Amino acid sequence: MTRISEGGLPTMKRLIRWLIASCVLASCCLAGIIDSRPATGVVFTGSNPVAVGGTFVADDVTLASFTLLVGPGAPDPGGQFRAIVLATNPLGAPTGPPLYVSADLPTPMDVFHELTFTPGIPIVPGSLYFIGVDNGRITSGGPGSVALGIAFDGAAIPVGTFWAITNLFPEGSSSPSADIASRIVMTGAPEPCSLLLGLAGTVSVCILRRKRRGRGR
Repeated sequence: MTRISEGGLPTMKRLIRWLIASCVLASCCLAGIIDSRPATGVVFTGSNPVAVGGTFVADDVTLASFTLLVGPGAPDPGGQFRAIVLATNPLGAPTGPPLYVSADLPTPMDVFHELTFTPGIPIVPGSLYFIGVDNGRITSGGPGSVALGIAFDGAAIPVGTFWAITNLFPEGSSSPSADIASRIVMTGAPEPCSLLLGLAGTVSVCILRRKRRGRGR
C-alpha cells in the first residue's frame, strides 16, 4: 500500500493556529465600547447658550448609543437641552452641522441622571467625533442650565478632549486633561474573524481529504 507523505501537514496545522490567533487579535483590536465612567467632576453651562462635551476616536462604523451624566445646572437650574454629535476639523475641534440632535429634554432639577441616546448614525473608524449637550449654542434647543459629568483623567478616553463652545469662544476651548464621563457603544464593523475562520475551515477540510485519500491507497 502506498502511503501519502504527511510532511506538509504540520505546516498546514501551523497555518490554522496562526489564523485563529489572528482572529483573536483582530477581535481585541475592535473594542466597540468606550466607558470613561464614573464621573470625577462636573461642568456647568449656565444660562447662556453653550455646548459642552468631549471627543473620541471611532473604532467601528455605527454610533449605536452614548450615555451622558446630566444634572441640574447653576446658578438657576431648569430649562431644556439637547444631546448632539458633531464631526471635528483637522485640529480636533468640533465643527460643522450636527450629525445627530436629540429631542428637547428637560434639565434634571434634583440629582444627576445617566441618560442614554441612540443615534444609530454612520461613523468612520479612525475619525474623531464630539458628543455632548447643547442649550442653544449649536441648535435651536434650550435655553436651559445643565451640568455634565466629566472625568479628570487625560487617559479616560484615548485621544479624547473636553470642549466648550460658547459665544466668547465660538471655535471652542479645550481641556486635554479632562474627558466626558460617558459610555460610547459602536457597532456594525465587518467581522475580521469571519474570513479568517472560513479560511481555517477550508484548510482543515483539505487536510482531512488528504488523510482519507492516503488511507484509501
